Amino acid sequence: MPDSSLNQVFILGQTGNQTKTANYTIQSFNETAYTFNSGIALKNLLGVPVAFSLWGSSGLAVLTMNPGDGPAGMLYLIQDSNFVTNARTASPSMSSTHELVQMRWKPVSTADIVRRLSSQRKMKRVK
Repeated sequence: MPDSSLNQVFILGQTGNQTKTANYTIQSFNETAYTFNSGIALKNLLGVPVAFSLWGSSGLAVLTMNPGDGPAGMLYLIQDSNFVTNARTASPSMSSTHELVQMRWKPVSTADIVRRLSSQRKMKRVK
């Protein structure tokens, strides 16, 4: 995810050691020099990341979904003004973000399901 205002590119993925685990890493790179700035590790995510974006002025958001019939995914909010706004001057070592990650989850209610089914029926009738 590029952010030209910060001259950075953020990449969410897994390192070789994180393969087949619930752990992921966000790395930041200088957008013009293509050099590594810093990274943060995200541990024990529930689900697989499906969306990644900037959040506010100094945060990142990661949305996960569970494949199959598992529980709903999570929205992880990473608030770290040093990483997001100053990644180009941060230490190149990886840092743990255990206290930086907030999880947000809203279970699907019966009312949500009824609304969704109702709107699908209305769309079918219009066609």
